[in-house]
Amino acid sequence: MDGKETNSSESVEKSDGWKNILTLTYIGKHTVKFGKRLKKSFMEVFSVDLKIAYKNFKVGEYFPLNDHTPPLFAPNVVYRFQCSVDGGTSYIGVTTRQLHARIAEHLNPKRQSAVQSHLAQCKPCCNVPSFSKQFDVLKRCRSEREPRRWR
Repeated sequence: MDGKETNSSESVEKSDGWKNILTLTYIGKHTVKFGKRLKKSFMEVFSVDLKIAYKNFKVGEYFPLNDHTPPLFAPNVVYRFQCSVDGGTSYIGVTTRQLHARIAEHLNPKRQSAVQSHLAQCKPCCNVPSFSKQFDVLKRCRSEREPRRWR
């Protein structure tokens, strides 16, 4: 290809004169046919010798390949429980499982945890419409080993 690669039409000065380059995204054989038609039309209508360059594209540039996981379904997190009444009362925990599963364990009266002990003493916390909103994710970890450093 003469000149530099661009995303749109551009004129590039050469020692032997001006060259007009048009870059098209290659989608298939129809792109080549379209490029030939454009080149021919520019020559007939404007008497311009148009150089056509093709560039590839990656599907990942147009569509994200990984979705954002909602905080309640994120595994390997460091989380904080914040009392809805007393902002100074909080509990920081670590789990390798999904956060919603750990919250369910905190709500189970048969299992002992610091959050369960707090709920037994603080009745306003039990009357919150959405208990999960009292939990915040402080850090998302990449692997199961990473949360162990917080313990």
